[in-house]
Amino acid sequence: MRSYFTILALLFASLTSFAYADGVYKWKDRFGKTQYGDKPPQGTKAEAFKPPPITVIDNYGKQWTPTSASRQASQNTSTSARSSSNSSGAYSSLKIIAPKADQAIRANDGDVSLMIGIEPKLQKGHSVAVFLDGKQVSNSPSRAVNLPNLDRGAHQVYAEIRDAHNNNIISSPAISFTVLRHSVLLNKNKKKR
Repeated sequence: MRSYFTILALLFASLTSFAYADGVYKWKDRFGKTQYGDKPPQGTKAEAFKPPPITVIDNYGKQWTPTSASRQASQNTSTSARSSSNSSGAYSSLKIIAPKADQAIRANDGDVSLMIGIEPKLQKGHSVAVFLDGKQVSNSPSRAVNLPNLDRGAHQVYAEIRDAHNNNIISSPAISFTVLRHSVLLNKNKKKR
């Protein structure tokens, strides 16, 4: 299985390096929305664009490896028993994998990707609720959540696994992280000088 992922990673890397050979461009379409590609439409003012570096999460692959306990639970537990009636002890671990605790993240657009580790895997009918600065911002079965347009400064995030009746089964420890974002005020001060 690891060789399969290695082949996919090498294929992706070669395709992205091939795309960079011609260049990546950014332009506005007729509706005013920003578009990206290697060949801008003719007659459109396009500028060269260098995508930000890819974020690598330490030990990410280990989060997806099923344990013997999760395999046994999936074989022995019926779908109906996976609901809230079996919520005690259903999960051994829930944690925020990325960003890391007390990490400073440079995100001039304010977008931060959140990765959640669940052990064993999320059961059918359950969802992951994400709370940012005390407010629920997401409730879905996805372990990857995008937190868009965050303000500069410190933020706190935690997650909960909810059953089909929206009851909390387990909560992750809260972590804090800091968003480093370009200040519009700095541009205004430079223009005045």
